[in-house]
Amino acid sequence: MRTNSRDELPRASHPASSSTMSVNSLRPSEFPFKNFSSWPQLSYALENLAISIATIITAFADCILTLYLWIPLGLTRSLIQNIINPMLWFLSSQPQPGYEAEIIAARVIVISGASSGIGASLVKTYAGPNNVLILLARNPARLNQAAKMARAAGCKAVETHSIDYSHDGAETSIKQVIQGAHQKYGSIDLAISNAGTATFTDDNPHGPEPWGEKVRLQSFALFSYLYYPKSIQII
Repeated sequence: MRTNSRDELPRASHPASSSTMSVNSLRPSEFPFKNFSSWPQLSYALENLAISIATIITAFADCILTLYLWIPLGLTRSLIQNIINPMLWFLSSQPQPGYEAEIIAARVIVISGASSGIGASLVKTYAGPNNVLILLARNPARLNQAAKMARAAGCKAVETHSIDYSHDGAETSIKQVIQGAHQKYGSIDLAISNAGTATFTDDNPHGPEPWGEKVRLQSFALFSYLYYPKSIQII
């Protein structure tokens, strides 16, 4: 609806938009205050001034705290974590906490199944100037290779004993190794039972005998360590 008079416009709950005013050639209300009664009171102006001043003071205080407190604290923490602590650790030559400290502390270590796989990896892990390694395995050639690697790493002493856990005399051989180690070195600090086997190539072992042989071998490899003195740590 187009009209040239303000009085002819229908009343609405909100002021006319700028587009409506433009179409009807009407002028918008004067800004900021057309009537004297709409002027803000002094208390309102002072209240706005106080809020503005408080906002400025708060922002300034936050900048001061950030500049002189939070940034220095952050820099100090970063310096301690990334520079000072690593430097102190390096200068003191202290081992890092964890399993490595236990490895260094051990002196006489017995490892079964030491010729290959996990056992050979354990030989590499424990090979060091502070340790005496007593290595047990079935294959003498591969056992000698593991012992050669341990000696190259600087072990104080390395012994090898070729023992087949599936033979009837294995229990007696293990007892003799343990007794000889106690007589020679005085004690055994750590014993790791790693001997075992698994040679099945399908899901049907053709009867219970192969399963029984494997179970007997794995159980004997572990329980043979029960002959060790109670003070030895067994893994």
